[in-house]
Amino acid sequence: MTNILVPGYKGSPEGHWQFWLRTEIPNTVTVEQDSWDFPQMGDWVEKLQKAVAEISGPIRLIGHSMGSITISFWAKKYGSENVHSAILVAPADSEDLNFPKEIVDFSPIPTATLPFHSTVIGSHNDHYMTFQRALYFANKWGSDFIDAGNTGHINIDSGYGEWPEIIELLKRDEKRSLQNKSLISKNFYCTIQ
Repeated sequence: MTNILVPGYKGSPEGHWQFWLRTEIPNTVTVEQDSWDFPQMGDWVEKLQKAVAEISGPIRLIGHSMGSITISFWAKKYGSENVHSAILVAPADSEDLNFPKEIVDFSPIPTATLPFHSTVIGSHNDHYMTFQRALYFANKWGSDFIDAGNTGHINIDSGYGEWPEIIELLKRDEKRSLQNKSLISKNFYCTIQ
């Protein structure tokens, strides 16, 4: 399985768990956007589509923040039978009026059920999306939900550089998605620390 990392606003530089994960897991690539500082939904979706189209065989998408939201827009426009699953970490609420003005056209966030198995990981004290909104989108997308506790935005500022727990989650996800790639979640809920 190939993992495609989909970073959010400002990217995932050295020290971020997505940067670390790329060095830990074989067959992992990162979607490189033309502009990390001035995201435009259409451009970001097209870059993700290009990355997916270049890979043959099973794919897992791993999004963080606006990367998770990009995946939801991509699934609405494209989708792919090769995408078996997605892990959506700390999705960002681009519908919030206080959201950075540099981020263009990421609203309204799609609410259609994702056409592949997905898991949302949400935090109680994420300043980019409330816990209740993370649960709401997980439900709409048909995603399993993992309660990450008080882990902020699950980024460098929250202390998430190396994140061994995500590797265990990816192993469980791969086993499940390869057994039945058409499985749509029944909204499993659990807590990790």
